[in-house]
Amino acid sequence: MSMRGKHSSWVLGVVIFLIIGCTQNDPLFTPKISLGNATPLDKNVLMPLEGIYSVPDGDGALGTEFVCKVTRNTVSFFGNKSGIFLILEAGLVQSDSSIIFVGFWRVPEKPIEGLAHFVLPAKEAAQLFHKKLATGLSLIGGFTHNKNEFKLALQYNRDFSATAKAKSFAIFGHHGIETNANPPFMENTLNAVLHASDYGANGIEVDVRLTRDNVPVLFHDPDLNIRVVEKSGILADLDQVTWNTLFNFVRLHDGQRIPSLDEALTLAVDSTDLQYVWLDIKGNPNVFQYLEPIVRKAISYAQTKGRTIEIITDIPTEEVIAEYQKQPSYASLPVMCELELDKTLNIKATYWGPRWTLGLMLDQVDQAHQQGLKVYTWTLNSEDIIVSYIKDGRFDGLITDYPAYAVYHLYTMP
Repeated sequence: MSMRGKHSSWVLGVVIFLIIGCTQNDPLFTPKISLGNATPLDKNVLMPLEGIYSVPDGDGALGTEFVCKVTRNTVSFFGNKSGIFLILEAGLVQSDSSIIFVGFWRVPEKPIEGLAHFVLPAKEAAQLFHKKLATGLSLIGGFTHNKNEFKLALQYNRDFSATAKAKSFAIFGHHGIETNANPPFMENTLNAVLHASDYGANGIEVDVRLTRDNVPVLFHDPDLNIRVVEKSGILADLDQVTWNTLFNFVRLHDGQRIPSLDEALTLAVDSTDLQYVWLDIKGNPNVFQYLEPIVRKAISYAQTKGRTIEIITDIPTEEVIAEYQKQPSYASLPVMCELELDKTLNIKATYWGPRWTLGLMLDQVDQAHQQGLKVYTWTLNSEDIIVSYIKDGRFDGLITDYPAYAVYHLYTMP
């Protein structure tokens, strides 16, 4: 099916990303998208686009209703079919004052994606520059699948409900962004931090370990191994490798390096709108001694930037509690405990993080709230369970590999 409109050339020039041969945990790298000569638009201009969209044109192959959210980098749509989402960059075409949107769509749990493109004519584009709601607005365009092209229109239907707007809820991207099904970036990386919001997360959960010279870094496993690291000859316990060695000689499967916690937190403050960072501490000896100055620095830096961001240090085990208690000054920082509520209260943590398999725990969550705690649960990957925990539970947030599910159901609340 051919594309409509005079802007088809800028889409045809984009190379379709190949997905053949991907396996379950291989990164499904994000296609490189170009706006051509269009001038990129910032978040302030695009914010009126946020709301609920219907699909009046096309066969609904990607879904029939979408939630639109605007980030610093993109305009993202999260749909009602299989968690399908679209991530688009927006630019102003100077010659006719229209706005083009170029990007890709993806199925979260399968290695399936294609390109997507839309045009907003000048008359409707003017609404955005006058800060008006997108009432009556339609994005006209299409998407590709298996090198075939299909029409698609997204029509603004309504604003988010008062209930949805009032619900403060943390959606933590697991290890940064989804890690179970062909993720866009390797876990625990700077690109995961930078782009998590584009994929629907307003928070990130990352893992923290110490190097041999006591530099906190983002890494999940106790050892450098071929699950995430390129074969480089350095396959050893992480705490036996120095930061300098990691920085210069170790690369992950997508070519990124293992980042320090310091640079990851700085990036989150400077270059994202993330509201939450969950630090899952893996329990090296004296880890809190080396963690504390970095976390304090990041919190102070966020304040100077006028950024509201919760940086929460998570204690997952008794062993990590023991390490935490060796550093009494850390008690003045935001701390979470994954163990029982009574142990969480005993160490005076201000967050509780029970696993989702314990159920909705309504009475205990209410008790935690009465004690002034926030309660975040982990790690929910079934759409049905995510819906239940958002609509029937009383949690303040959750970790998931598939934030698109949570975004759609959170913002379509009546």
